[in-house]
Amino acid sequence: MTWPGWLIAAFFVLVSIILMVPVTFLIRFSCRGKECALEIKINALSVTLYKKESAFTLGKNWPDFKKSKNFSARKMQTLKALFIFLMRRAKMEHVSWETRIGTPNAYYTALATGWLWGIKGFLLTALYRYTNSRNSRPPQMKITPVFNLVVYDTQFKTAFQLRIIDFVLAGSKLIFVFFI
Repeated sequence: MTWPGWLIAAFFVLVSIILMVPVTFLIRFSCRGKECALEIKINALSVTLYKKESAFTLGKNWPDFKKSKNFSARKMQTLKALFIFLMRRAKMEHVSWETRIGTPNAYYTALATGWLWGIKGFLLTALYRYTNSRNSRPPQMKITPVFNLVVYDTQFKTAFQLRIIDFVLAGSKLIFVFFI
């Protein structure tokens, strides 16, 4: 049985279109004191593919990857390279990061606010450096000092797009490094 040429061509055109479909990631992270929440939503063509909301407390024991036998320095370098590979292909849509910070002493609140501005500026600069964000809105960053009250609330929201072909390429590199 032979396949008609137009059917094979249509199959390759369909696969090419599917590989170029952008996938949108919406990430929202918020912390109020020690209670934190993370929400991840993945959409493609206005269809929600994945949605997960989780709450956790700060101070839990985080896994130590250096002690794990499955992670060598070479594999960690590869994961970092794959992360940068994906981030360079990501198109940032928007970033919003709002924080309220306060200590019992106004002087220390002012110092903490200044340090936080510097840290946020550095992190957002690094994020925008690695992503394709030429046509995106500038990041919205807000820090509100709360004097004479101990408080730390932060909320980070971002949305970015990647194409399916980028995941296929990164996945093939990942399989090659970890299993071959």
